[in-house]
Amino acid sequence: MNLVLEINQMKKIYTIIALAILTVTGFLTEKTSAQAPEKMSYQAVVRDANNALVSNQEIGMQISILQGSIEGSTVYMETQVPTSNTGGLITLEIGSGSVISGDFTSIDWSTGSFFIKTEIDLNGGTDYTITGTSQLMSVPYALYAKTAGNAFSGDFDDLTNKPQGLGEKLTEVEVDDFVANNGYLTAEVDGSTTNEIQDLQLEGNNLTITSNGSATTIDLSPYLDNTDTQLTEAEVDAYTGNNGYLTSFTEVDGSVTNEIELPAQADQAGKVLSTDGTSPVWVSNVSTQLTEAEVDAYAGNNGYLTAEVDGSVTNEIQDLQLSGNNLTITNNGSATTIDLSPYLDDTDTQLSETEVDNFV
Repeated sequence: MNLVLEINQMKKIYTIIALAILTVTGFLTEKTSAQAPEKMSYQAVVRDANNALVSNQEIGMQISILQGSIEGSTVYMETQVPTSNTGGLITLEIGSGSVISGDFTSIDWSTGSFFIKTEIDLNGGTDYTITGTSQLMSVPYALYAKTAGNAFSGDFDDLTNKPQGLGEKLTEVEVDDFVANNGYLTAEVDGSTTNEIQDLQLEGNNLTITSNGSATTIDLSPYLDNTDTQLTEAEVDAYTGNNGYLTSFTEVDGSVTNEIELPAQADQAGKVLSTDGTSPVWVSNVSTQLTEAEVDAYAGNNGYLTAEVDGSVTNEIQDLQLSGNNLTITNNGSATTIDLSPYLDDTDTQLSETEVDNFV
């Protein structure tokens, strides 16, 4: 299984003796399995001081694993001479070079932070003039996991240095006694596991809970305050009577609808009822019996229009339109605008309820 440690950052590596400056992009890939050797793959792109790729050339390298800090103790060191490809990429496996000191397989990755230090000779020798150090931001997990076979089995009895008194299991009776000593319920005292399930019931304005023979009744009537003025029927009748309204009457003929009718009138058929403002009089409805031509001539003699002169019978149909406070008629390109804003003065007489009552 391959786990990629995401140490993929640009870093400047400064020269110690020479004036060249390298930029190295490093990739560390942990490689391990049940039978696989314990190694880490390392890749870097090498450029010279002019930022040109160093292609197809042997590169002398010394790799060190430091513990604790960037200047920490060296727990492992080796040398290798990889060859860069056309893209300036070098690839090597840390742990397979010529060992200078330490044992790569015995590094305890769980003991703290680790750093990788690379020293480079662009001519493929051991005159390392370019160096750089960066932290391994993630522990090589697969290498660290090789000790998983010694992990806790999950059985409490397999632990060592256990606190005294924790080696024995409690029986059910001991657990019950322990719980009871702390005031917890260990048995159902009334024989029912459902009578604790309650509900609410409302009768009239009285609220209680169910399943309780002596439940406290909560009277909700105070919440029905009805603070509006409550008048009796007599008070309403008296109030209305004081303002001159009819509060009672007697229907003498047993019908409340027969007052809306006109009594029969003998010898008045075909006549209409006319009034001079004082007394109604029955008069005959006499038609002039004029022909259409006579009506047209009559209307023409009095200046009425007897023919449609512009060919349209609809363009005289007008309507009103209100825009803001401006009123005009439609179908008139030069219509006069009537400003209604002076009528918005609210100067009507405002009467109180008492003044209205007195007036009525």
